[in-house]
Amino acid sequence: AVALLVVSRAFWRRGLRQYSGASA
Repeated sequence: AVALLVVSRAFWRRGLRQYSGASA
């Protein structure tokens, strides 16, 4: 579960930049 959280966090941070432009 911890590994999944780390991956999710890394993916979220990486996609946050792209998602921020598309969402916001």
